[in-house]
Amino acid sequence: MKTSLFKIMQAGILTVLFIAVLIPGSCTGISDDSVTYQTIGNDTLYQCDASKINRLETIRLSEWISDFQIVRFEDSDTALFKFWKVYITEHYIGILQNAQSPFKLFNHQGRFICDVGSIGQGPGEYTMLYSAAIDERTNTVCLAPFSGDKLLKYTLNGDFVCPVSIGKMQKPQIRFETDGSISLVHLCFRNMTGFQYARIDSDNHVSYILPDKNQAVDARDKHGNFVGFNHEIWFYSNTADFTYMTTAIDTLYKFNPQNGQTTPRFTMTNHTGFYCVYNEFPSCFIINAGPVVKDLWKPESGIVVMDKQSKQSYYAKVINDQAGHLPVNDLPYSNNGWYHEMFEPYQLIEKIQAHLKENKCSKEDRKILEELKNSIDEDGNNILFMGKIKK
Repeated sequence: MKTSLFKIMQAGILTVLFIAVLIPGSCTGISDDSVTYQTIGNDTLYQCDASKINRLETIRLSEWISDFQIVRFEDSDTALFKFWKVYITEHYIGILQNAQSPFKLFNHQGRFICDVGSIGQGPGEYTMLYSAAIDERTNTVCLAPFSGDKLLKYTLNGDFVCPVSIGKMQKPQIRFETDGSISLVHLCFRNMTGFQYARIDSDNHVSYILPDKNQAVDARDKHGNFVGFNHEIWFYSNTADFTYMTTAIDTLYKFNPQNGQTTPRFTMTNHTGFYCVYNEFPSCFIINAGPVVKDLWKPESGIVVMDKQSKQSYYAKVINDQAGHLPVNDLPYSNNGWYHEMFEPYQLIEKIQAHLKENKCSKEDRKILEELKNSIDEDGNNILFMGKIKK
């Protein structure tokens, strides 16, 4: 039975900022010129002014992650894949491929376990996926469609369990909670979509949170053309909080499934990119700000870090000190508590060659990179750098 357990929350970022001024006990703090924040009850809204960031830090990847490893996926015909999104747990690596290809499951040694479901129109089949979640505690893989009305559940052996009827969804993002339930957020089209969030309990009962008009996406442009799917919804789940953002609204939001409330969590102003991607880590916010050009200096990196404890921000150049000090580009896209960077063999070879060509490597790093480059099979399967994000 589908039941509505929550009321609509209609407070956007401007409302929250207004309330922060009026409510006794709320406070505003400033720790450097680039960072401001408001604390209201148990929630804090951070804002970073990109135009006031004035330093560049070089950071070792080992400061951010533990258990770094290089995974070489097996080369069998059934194991080959084209990478789009990756989902890592303590023992599994799930691969969501581009276009119409099945979800693949591997272990941490790169051994192929199974295809989860298959392409088609029958029970347990799908035509195009957008996201996935893996829960080792309940032996479950859940797959979400690019657009559709059902989630699909499978075992970790790839066996189909059941569909879960949700209602019309657009680019849904999902995660398992500690009690085995599933939380879901998706692109909510203005005046077209019946819910903003859904919660699916362990018995597959569904509850809904109604649309928030401040977060709804316009599905059509001023000429009446359908443009809704031009937007993305980003959801990285690196903390206990349920946070996400869309390209339509330049704000990271936090959703509280216990009370059904949505509050703004982070935003950046005065950045030069078309949009920024915001990701919350336990200790900081990490932002892919795209190309950045300032009046007096041009940092080598478009990665911005805003430290929660110090309330300071800086541009970050991240280097992989566990793999010959190669530059790291994909840290802002870490999800589910894991850093990951995927390479096709030729891409990793080219990355190593470009780094060696700069002639800035130590003798030890050069040896490490030459050995890694020579060990790569150009005709082999993909290679994954991965590690667990420190808390």
